[in-house]
Amino acid sequence: MSAWSLEQYADVLLDFPKFRWIGTALGDEVAPVRDARHASWMRRHTHQHHFREMLIGLAGRGKYGFQGKIYPVSPGTVFLFDADESHDSWYPSFDPPCCHLWLCESSVGSQATIFWTPCEVRQGRFSLSPSTPAVLPAAAVFWKSWNLLRREPQAPVSRARLFASFTTLLLELYEQAMAARPQQAADEQNRRAVVAEIAEVIKRNLGGDLSLEHLSRLAGYSKFHFLRMFQKYQGCSLRQYIHELKLRQAGELLRQGLKVAVVSEKLGFANPSAFSRFVKQQAGMPPLAYASSGVA
Repeated sequence: MSAWSLEQYADVLLDFPKFRWIGTALGDEVAPVRDARHASWMRRHTHQHHFREMLIGLAGRGKYGFQGKIYPVSPGTVFLFDADESHDSWYPSFDPPCCHLWLCESSVGSQATIFWTPCEVRQGRFSLSPSTPAVLPAAAVFWKSWNLLRREPQAPVSRARLFASFTTLLLELYEQAMAARPQQAADEQNRRAVVAEIAEVIKRNLGGDLSLEHLSRLAGYSKFHFLRMFQKYQGCSLRQYIHELKLRQAGELLRQGLKVAVVSEKLGFANPSAFSRFVKQQAGMPPLAYASSGVA
């Protein structure tokens, strides 16, 4: 999303007092609704992962599933998805036109980062603009405030700190976007940064959802475009990268004395047999032999 398109939604993004919050630690300021069609779709399209995300409704009215409930989304609705909390994966084809801004927890070295992606849903189809990593001073304060709210969800000061830090975060994000040239989100430097961020997400989430569908959504590109980008900037295919990381991590965990079944679960395999087949296919030997071979 370029600066001019963020500016289109300034009346929503910067109207902080009208935000309506939905989140486990905060409680819900928006009541869930019943929708049999969405509930049926949601049973087949729900996921969770090991990082935090936020969704901000910018335009249109629709619904979104979170922790087994369905909530109405309109401009100013803000979801806080904590790590490992389940929510909708993508959008149903019957959703009405809308625009949402996704903010994702990330990091560049030791710097707290926000990874932001606009999503537009029109005529049953959704499109993702390229994701943009933004290093913002307010990001570290916001993540800390969220951590404090987890420990003291009922404390008024914890809630006030979170709201204040989120306000500052959005102001910094908006100012940074306005200062950038409109085409910056699509230039080569940004695409390289997106691939680097996705590579880090994979490293931190080897046991989670590493499907092409999920990773391309996070990056904000079509699956075909994302695969080409990843190959270009990472120097190997997405499949090869994931397999090499899982194989290396498997060797390290096995040498630490963890059982095959435990390592299998940690790395996201359906069962130990599937894990053993993977190691044998990749390394040419069973897991325990691989771990003790010195190759890993």
